[in-house]
Amino acid sequence: MRLFCVAVVCLLAAALGGCATTSWHQTYALPEDLAARRPELLRLTLSDGTTLMVHHPDVRADSIVGLDADGTSRMAVATADVARIEIPRRHLTDEGRTARDVGIGVGVGAIVLLAVAALAFVALFESFTTTSR
Repeated sequence: MRLFCVAVVCLLAAALGGCATTSWHQTYALPEDLAARRPELLRLTLSDGTTLMVHHPDVRADSIVGLDADGTSRMAVATADVARIEIPRRHLTDEGRTARDVGIGVGVGAIVLLAVAALAFVALFESFTTTSR
């Protein structure tokens, strides 16, 4: 039973690991190009070194607008003040997203297969030891 719990925890860790933002990707696109990409989240580094998180960004005139880090109030940053724009790695191109999803699927499948094999082995071992006595 303990092995089953360990297998479930490993499965959950593998499944949830793909949901988190693990790294950021610097984009060299112009702010106007972001409208076509429609990312959910941006990390902006301003000319003075300040870093801002912008949820649901959009470009309006000469500003990048969106929600603040809490997602509660609107904010706007002049594009002239932005030194670097980064998007989370989870916002990859379709090809990158497909490769990542296949990799996650294969990894989770392998973990499930190993967990089932381990449980079958334990059950077989327990039935063998109980019939031997």
